[in-house]
Amino acid sequence: MFGQYTYIVYLLAFCLIPIGLFWASNFRFLRKNLRVIGMTALVIFVYLCVTDPLAEAWHTWFFSNDRILGWWIVNFPFEEGLFFLLVPIAVATATLTFISLQERIMDRQINPNEKHVESSTLSRSS
Repeated sequence: MFGQYTYIVYLLAFCLIPIGLFWASNFRFLRKNLRVIGMTALVIFVYLCVTDPLAEAWHTWFFSNDRILGWWIVNFPFEEGLFFLLVPIAVATATLTFISLQERIMDRQINPNEKHVESSTLSRSS
């Protein structure tokens, strides 16, 4: 459908849109936990860089040259490297957003008449 832009179009649409929505709705909490998001993305990025070549060698998947830009970084198409970064960021952002939502719901159930103040059990900034 998108030719050589297929992988990157789907990757950006299915990662950047949710990431943007989560950040727009929960900016303060996510900003306080940026280190958590960064460390999560780094650890998973390294893991994927190590395991992806094995999956390719075992022919678990492949990259169709007519669906990628053709830019290679070491042994990966550019889009795959971007996938290694964006998907962990999206998952960490979604997880933190749902943790924050759960905390807010619990706060409202415990103190229904008090004004809600955003809490953060993950980030203890001073």
